[in-house]
Amino acid sequence: ASWFKLPPSGLTPAVLLYALIHAFMLFQGIVMQSLMLQAGLRDATTATWLLRILLLVGALLLDPPLDVVKALWLTLISELVGWLWMAVAIARHLRRLRRDASAAGEPDANWPRAPREVARFAWHNFLLGQINYPSQPRVQQLVAAVFLPPALVAAYGFFRNVNEQLRAYMPVHLMKNLAEPVMIGQYLHSGDFARLNAMSTVLLKLNLLLIAPLCAWLWV
Repeated sequence: ASWFKLPPSGLTPAVLLYALIHAFMLFQGIVMQSLMLQAGLRDATTATWLLRILLLVGALLLDPPLDVVKALWLTLISELVGWLWMAVAIARHLRRLRRDASAAGEPDANWPRAPREVARFAWHNFLLGQINYPSQPRVQQLVAAVFLPPALVAAYGFFRNVNEQLRAYMPVHLMKNLAEPVMIGQYLHSGDFARLNAMSTVLLKLNLLLIAPLCAWLWV
């Protein structure tokens, strides 16, 4: 708390709880996208923001003024409700898959059928996320704000934002929200991994065709 200039009372527990709940909510969002539950993710996001607005209006009307600690707790409550909404939607989807497998007369109606493989994949995925976490721009900007002077922090934030804007216009980012559901849906329907790999390769080649001339221009 002394590094980040946080007051010891009130704010530190709220920051820690918010970071935990927000991380869980981001993870559940990724899971819902992987399960093709975009409608449920939309409903959870809408409920989160509606509740946040209602809590904010209620706090301003009933107990003004609104300080940092109170605002953080209001945000935390709304994120918790959104996370629970996502968890319930995922649980209902998994129960529906189990019922469909049982109704189809499959010999093993338990879903998932290989819990050890799922747990092993989840563990490796978790470790990969933890390894990549320090390289995230927001983490680097937070560390820079602690150890660097304000002028360097401002310069770093500016060039980081420019870089993020350039990345946002890459084909893989522009087409991700459109191509990813189609690619995963076709793979779940056909089970053709070679086709999925070919479609992913096309997106990567589009990026290379766009990045290579830009790098050459910057080099010259």
